[in-house]
Amino acid sequence: MLTPELAIAAAFTVLGSAIRGYSGFGANIVLAPVLALLFGPVEAVAIMGLVGLVATVPLTISVAKDTAWREIAPMLIGLLIVTPFGVLALVSLDPGLTRRTIGALVLVMGLIYLTGWTYRGPRGIKTRAIVGGMAGWLGGFAAIGGPVMVLYFMAGKSDVKVLRANNTVAVASLAPFYLTVMAFSGVITLDAVYRAGLLLLPYLLGQWIGVRLFHIVSQTIFRKFSLFLLIVVGAVALIA
Repeated sequence: MLTPELAIAAAFTVLGSAIRGYSGFGANIVLAPVLALLFGPVEAVAIMGLVGLVATVPLTISVAKDTAWREIAPMLIGLLIVTPFGVLALVSLDPGLTRRTIGALVLVMGLIYLTGWTYRGPRGIKTRAIVGGMAGWLGGFAAIGGPVMVLYFMAGKSDVKVLRANNTVAVASLAPFYLTVMAFSGVITLDAVYRAGLLLLPYLLGQWIGVRLFHIVSQTIFRKFSLFLLIVVGAVALIA
């Protein structure tokens, strides 16, 4: 297990989880293309789910009091219904095609954030359920459903603390759904569990760094670095 591939994965795990510690989301957008290249898409999604499920519990608890639960509840219904279809696509498609699709999705997400596009549509219960469904499919397919929910929350009028809390809780809710479906499908291997265990410490370290950076680094600087990283890893996964 202690291979050069794992060392690369650990380095990007620190980077990705630092972004999540700072903003409440973003770890898997960085990790998905990298882990898919190193270990294959199915194992990559399992690793991200397992590590994220354990590592984000303290962060989620710390922001629970600031979370707008009424906004998140309909999203969970959408996640429950649609996540299995994302997992079905993950395990059914050719791994090479899946890996490039993940790279393309990450690249598109990075470009959307770069343009500053903001959702301007309706914000009712039905819309939130649809957003949850979209996030559930992307979560089951590539563990990158968080940005869909984040874009929805960022278009609201919540202050920074509530926005960060919503992002954190909504993104953390993805892993239990798709891991349950993957477990029932029998596609979570022992290798994925072992690698997830080895990457847990780097994830916790990066998350701790991100939380500290939230209080000392400007959002503008951090945003530029994060977007650059997303676009690079997405492009590499797309063409590799």
